[in-house]
Amino acid sequence: VRAVDANDDTSVGSVGSVDVKAVARRAVAARAAALGFDKAAVAHLDDGVVLGSVAAKQGRGAVVVAFKHVVDGPPVWRAAVKVLVSPDGTVRALRGQLHKVAGDLEFVVDEADAVAIAVAHVTGLKASGKDVVVGADRDGGGYRAATLSTATSLKTLRVQRVFAPVRLGARDGARSVVVGGHVVEFSGVDDQGGFAWSVVVNASDGSVVSAQSLVHDAARTYRVYADADAVGRPT
Repeated sequence: VRAVDANDDTSVGSVGSVDVKAVARRAVAARAAALGFDKAAVAHLDDGVVLGSVAAKQGRGAVVVAFKHVVDGPPVWRAAVKVLVSPDGTVRALRGQLHKVAGDLEFVVDEADAVAIAVAHVTGLKASGKDVVVGADRDGGGYRAATLSTATSLKTLRVQRVFAPVRLGARDGARSVVVGGHVVEFSGVDDQGGFAWSVVVNASDGSVVSAQSLVHDAARTYRVYADADAVGRPT
């Protein structure tokens, strides 16, 4: 879950007389080597979004400039940089993660096959891309709705084409490179209750890059104070 300020505005580039987007972009480029950022990745940052309150954007506080790593349109999964910039143009903090883009970014595995692979990986359900229908329209997050005829327990199912970071072995320096991929998210109900998963599939060979449950349970103990009467209304 990503918390987004209600006043986020992609059209805002300046705070007072300072072009905070330009300041932030220069800071990322200047610190790329020290942070281990790939130079090509820095060159593929998007236009950026200014995050902050109305007061901050009017020059009465620092703002955060957030950049996403994109390659020819699709985003690199969970690759972004955020820069904290003061109204006078001083860079207060910079953090993020970028990855080297592999030379060959093929999409051998299409979205339908990726859906079948992801669902099978989590549920064990045998399926193929022929059982999947992917819609033509994309939602605001870039996902396309999908249906899987053999998975009646699924309530929601969607897929997005991305570029995914893959961790290489020690022989290759234990670094990450970016390959073509698909993010498949789905939810449903089973004997254990509800479930929801986000699975990243490597589009070059069909391997599963990552699988993360989106359901988190937490046991908590609460103390409730109530009126000392027959109703016992909480105070």
